[in-house]
Amino acid sequence: MELTGVPVNIFVFGDLVLDHFIPLTVKPQPYQAVPGEQVFDGHPRRTIPGGAANCARLIASLGSGRVCLWGLSGYSPWGSFAQILDRSHRSNRADRGVIFYGSHNEARRMNTITRLVRIDESGLRYREFRVDDVQKVKATKGQQRDAIEYLRSEAKRGIHGIIFNDHDMGSLTEALVRGIGSFANDTDIPMFVDPKRNWSRYKKIHVTCALPNLKEWCHIVRDPNGEATWRREINNRQLERFATRCLRYMPNVDFHLIKCDRDGAVLIAPLSGSRRLIRHIKAPTQTRNQQLGPGEILVAALAMEYAGDSDQDDQSQRMFDALGNALGVVACYLEKDWQEVPSASEIQ
Repeated sequence: MELTGVPVNIFVFGDLVLDHFIPLTVKPQPYQAVPGEQVFDGHPRRTIPGGAANCARLIASLGSGRVCLWGLSGYSPWGSFAQILDRSHRSNRADRGVIFYGSHNEARRMNTITRLVRIDESGLRYREFRVDDVQKVKATKGQQRDAIEYLRSEAKRGIHGIIFNDHDMGSLTEALVRGIGSFANDTDIPMFVDPKRNWSRYKKIHVTCALPNLKEWCHIVRDPNGEATWRREINNRQLERFATRCLRYMPNVDFHLIKCDRDGAVLIAPLSGSRRLIRHIKAPTQTRNQQLGPGEILVAALAMEYAGDSDQDDQSQRMFDALGNALGVVACYLEKDWQEVPSASEIQ
């Protein structure tokens, strides 16, 4: 597997999160505790920039072009989001970093997800508790204007791909998406969308590839309780209905990639005329540490590889080739420590 060597510039827009981990091991006796209270030994905590930052950090680690990131950030007791982002990628590639164009406001708290993680005697990790401190603050008109101006400024250097990483936390408003989408469509920049459950903000722009997970996709196609049924259709190789639903509810998308975790993914790609090719793709094996964020890694690697293969005239073949490499990147990511992005040499 050989990743693209072409310098590509990618702009990532989306919701920003701090993933805060508290590792615990069972404390050996003797100790004093309230009856019924569990006692653990604490270990050094980790705070990692997540959400859309996962996409940007991976591209910065693997690519040779510019990677820009926009989102909303706020107060954190562990430092500003920009500082935490800088620390995270400096340890991986000191010569490259993410260009952070985000809008910071000390008056609001940073979106933070805290996990208590138990480590057993064999070193296996188990997610015991998760605490969400999510503000869901919408971007203001001024912040939206700034985001589009940053995009226009970077376009003077050349932008080869745009990623929307949507966690439905408020930063990606319909007006902002439409403004970015109009500019991208007018300048022929490929767009990759990792949506939540709401497709309405994307339906008026032309999207190169949409990458919802199966649960999100069920909401988009108006079957919110149908996940088990659709999984059976994957395993029974009854995939035509996937294409029918995609074309009905997401007709403005060239390629649909439905991420189905343990059941792999379903890819719907255009052929000549109105024909579509449907493929079931097996999943890379999950690691024992239950790695976080493989979906974000997939969209980042896919966008980078697709953008780097612009000489390929057959767009479906271009997407297949990019997806093959992207799955290789995800497989390597799954072997890493939590949210630690791989380097090009590790992937080789």
